[in-house]
Amino acid sequence: MKFHHFVQPAGAAFGVCALRARAARRRRTARASSCVASGAALWVVGFLLVGLGADGSARGGDTLEQRFMSEAPQRWQEYRHFSNRLQGDATWKLTVNGALRLHTSYQVKQNDSGKLVVTQNSAYEDSKSLETQGEVLAFNSLYSFSLQRHSETSPWFITGVVKRGENARDRAPGYSEAIRWISGASLGLTNAKALDQLLKQPAFKVVAISEIIDGAAAAVRVEFDNGHHWDEGEFFPIQKGVLILDPQHFWCLRSAQLECIYSTGALVSRVNATYDVRGKGLPIPKKVVDDATSEVEGQGTVRSVSEITYSFVNPTTLPDDGEFTLSAFGFPEPEFAATGSQLYLWIGAVGVLCVVTAIVLRSLLRHRSPAR
Repeated sequence: MKFHHFVQPAGAAFGVCALRARAARRRRTARASSCVASGAALWVVGFLLVGLGADGSARGGDTLEQRFMSEAPQRWQEYRHFSNRLQGDATWKLTVNGALRLHTSYQVKQNDSGKLVVTQNSAYEDSKSLETQGEVLAFNSLYSFSLQRHSETSPWFITGVVKRGENARDRAPGYSEAIRWISGASLGLTNAKALDQLLKQPAFKVVAISEIIDGAAAAVRVEFDNGHHWDEGEFFPIQKGVLILDPQHFWCLRSAQLECIYSTGALVSRVNATYDVRGKGLPIPKKVVDDATSEVEGQGTVRSVSEITYSFVNPTTLPDDGEFTLSAFGFPEPEFAATGSQLYLWIGAVGVLCVVTAIVLRSLLRHRSPAR
């Protein structure tokens, strides 16, 4: 059974809907709740939801909106570079009408040439565990690989190994996309969409922009409209909403209310995000709660709550390359990778031998030269 709840065949985001669909097939009532929960569940790929920072009252709206359009994408790109250093754990819980449906833990590691995420997922129905499964998605400079296990205590088994650079078969780009939605949570948007994509939507427009005080902090309130048919072009569920942003910290989201349309109907999502800006003031995600409601025929109002808690750090030293290999999980290295490693060793050994030989020859010649 294939279980890629991170990377779908199209190579984007988490396939949590597939898991809920399997549970739905077991019970008719689970189908409706599972579909409604999809709106909130897909927020796992958008943990900190950075908003569309723009600013402006009626008097200065144009200037501040222009500032947003030029400044925010640059700041997001800077944050993306920083987020590639984040390491740690995350836990996601999804409840539907108060009943636990999904519980997933993530472990993320990354350096300049490799990325890895270890996932342990459990699905529930009527407070009883239906299935649990673990998955590893990883890549290094030579190859990408995936592992699975049937329980937290069962052994891993290999589900795929692909040499890097083999075009469509190379899973590294897809894995990287999946992992970046965790480590780069502050740049994510629902259903694996990013903020810059929202700005590029043909129907997108800013309705109202203003500077506000959110709690004790200065913030920007952005009201936008993006009305379109839900399956028009590339799927983009967000129709309109309000975003409260922190322009002092990479335009990160503080809270939002989003109105979305899915094939199952309308859904209203209320998001609250917190992050740590200690140290150099770079936002590190701490917690995101997405409280979504929808009207379902025959069930009335269905409420799904997605809660993601993070324990991420920005380490002074990134993980060693060896942590992104099959051997780190007790498996032998692929033949092509082992051959490459041996070649590097031989080249290194020959280089060292040449240096040593040169030193010895120079010493011998010096001792044999006649005294002046």
